[in-house]
Amino acid sequence: MKRLAGLVLALSVASCRCTNPEVQPIPEFVQVLPAQIDFGRVFVGSASSSGVEVVNAGKGVLEGTWSLTGEGFSADDSIPTRAVVGSTFMPLRCAPTTTGVFDGVLTITLTGFDPVRVPLSCEGVAPLECPSPGACKTATWNAVSSRCVATDVEDGTACAEGDLCLVSATCHAGRCEGQLRACADADPCTTDTCNPLRGCEHATTVQCADESPCRVGRCVSGVGCELTDAVDGTPCGPSRSCTLADVCIAGRCEQRDPPDGFQCAAGGPCGGDGRCQNDVCVQASAATITPTWTGGSKYWDGGADELWSDVYAHRDGGLSLSSYFMSATKLGADGPAPVQLTQTSRRCIAWQGWDVCGDLPAIGSSPITALDSVTGLQQWSYSNGRADVAEFALPRTKFFTGRLAVMNENELLVLYESRTFDEAGVDPRCRTYAMVVLDRRGQHLRSRFLDDPIFTTCNHPHSYGVAVDAQSNVYLAFSPSNADNPAISVPGTTIFSFSPSLQPRWRRHFPDLVGGELSVGTGLLFHEHSDEVLSTANGVTQTTLPVPFGLGVVGTGLAALASPGSATLRTLATSSLTPGWTRTLTGAQSRAPLAIASWASPWGPRDVALAFTQQGNSHRLEATELATGALAFECPVAIDEAPLMATLVPGGIAVMTGGHAPYMGNTRCDDCDPRYARTRNFFALLPLPGLTPSSSPWSGGWGNEGHTHHEGR
Repeated sequence: MKRLAGLVLALSVASCRCTNPEVQPIPEFVQVLPAQIDFGRVFVGSASSSGVEVVNAGKGVLEGTWSLTGEGFSADDSIPTRAVVGSTFMPLRCAPTTTGVFDGVLTITLTGFDPVRVPLSCEGVAPLECPSPGACKTATWNAVSSRCVATDVEDGTACAEGDLCLVSATCHAGRCEGQLRACADADPCTTDTCNPLRGCEHATTVQCADESPCRVGRCVSGVGCELTDAVDGTPCGPSRSCTLADVCIAGRCEQRDPPDGFQCAAGGPCGGDGRCQNDVCVQASAATITPTWTGGSKYWDGGADELWSDVYAHRDGGLSLSSYFMSATKLGADGPAPVQLTQTSRRCIAWQGWDVCGDLPAIGSSPITALDSVTGLQQWSYSNGRADVAEFALPRTKFFTGRLAVMNENELLVLYESRTFDEAGVDPRCRTYAMVVLDRRGQHLRSRFLDDPIFTTCNHPHSYGVAVDAQSNVYLAFSPSNADNPAISVPGTTIFSFSPSLQPRWRRHFPDLVGGELSVGTGLLFHEHSDEVLSTANGVTQTTLPVPFGLGVVGTGLAALASPGSATLRTLATSSLTPGWTRTLTGAQSRAPLAIASWASPWGPRDVALAFTQQGNSHRLEATELATGALAFECPVAIDEAPLMATLVPGGIAVMTGGHAPYMGNTRCDDCDPRYARTRNFFALLPLPGLTPSSSPWSGGWGNEGHTHHEGR
């Protein structure tokens, strides 16, 4: 390489020696292309190549000189010495040695003609900081490839400090491996797990299957599951009238004329039990459920720091509020000592007792950051996605988090999105995606770039749906979006399925389907706006629903369909793929997703489908027994608007209302990605004593606990 700054190279010319020394304008048969060169952003220590083409349409070789000025600009030794007839190319490079903007000029002077000056520009940017890619790798910046390169540490190096679940862990081929701590307590009624921060945990979560409403399963410590007869008189069917009721007698469901005092209706968490008196069910008025905590702001009365648009929950019930780059996430929002972060982020979920946020902070390499849910202190951060996905290691690429989802207890799925800068001639609606799987310490495990043909069309594709089944298979739904409002989908949805190792399983395109969320359970895949039920094994349609699935739920044996604005609650029997029970609600369903809760009813535990309804200006919470379709209870709730979102916690349900645009010209976006982004919302926690989140395959809330998007727990 030969630096030409300040140097002049003479072009020897074999012909066309003009005798007229008068300088004239450049002739029309000579063109210098391009008129200027912007090398763009170049990492210090790296180089970007371009060049100038001189097109000579005349009849002879032209004589002249070339000069190049400006720090950082150079040409190699193959610079042409003759401007021949036709095209002559001069290769140029920009190789900044420091950060900053550099300007230069390439001057081409053809004998007898005015000089042609080609402005050059280049911005030197600092190499990316290479974060630690894990305990068993080191990362260094490679100037040639303009990316961080990971190198395995020496085998046998100790690793996994602070991980209470790995014993005698050492590095092998770049992976931290060791013996898993044995946590089995020999009790068949507990689920034995290991948390890397807390060690062995033994939760009494084993639920024994009921043979029928009258033959119930229970777990006996040290023994396991057993079937026992339900208490005589336990309701077992939809009929609970005071003249003929379905009740259990000696383990069988029989119809009997119940006696006075028979509980014909349950008041649920709002009271109001019904009792039979002279063949009439007399029920006390249900008390209105009043919030025990509120957050956010109603309408326009909040400050700029209260623009949250999402609420998610931890297993212990702690709530967090987050937004799409508007207000910083607030951890433990309903607790005695909430912690609000100092920087905004893109999306957050609850996982492993942490709050995990994408694009936190929203600069650099879009880090995925795990925070202690109580203190807000960082537990780990992963920001090496650009390097781990080679196709994203380009200096002209914006890089950010598309979605987060839980693969299983030990693995987190990150869907990254990238696009080019908004430069002349580059369509900013061109998008590419990649998946990265992290372990519970934030270390990279595997990744895959999505090179499907749908991403070659610049129609701003969005990842409107994501779900993971119990086997850790991944399902993604992409749809193009509106050119005027890039958060709103237009028809043309493609659904992909990938194995736990991120290998493609199947894809299916729906030309008339707009973007929406995905739900998965018991081998079936549901799309929010579709009436087709797909097999998770191959994507083939298994049956057609009477209405789209909506933000529905999948329970044991039944799937309940959410239909905002409708007073009909429909179900599908998931084993036979035939219609299940149908119940008419007292009002129209809200836009909040359905949820399944386990209810400690007077007749024993029941899974109930929860739906918020509205009739006039009054709002109610209606619970329907999933097994029978009978009304479990209904409670008036003290909220001003119909909920847009709902998240179950032990003993309560958190709701979000509002969706009001804080800025002139913005409108509420029910189906945007993310939903209700950049809107003002109000949050409330409604107490529901006796209710806990269900362990059903897909219990509601865009995934189950904490928006994990994972089937089951």
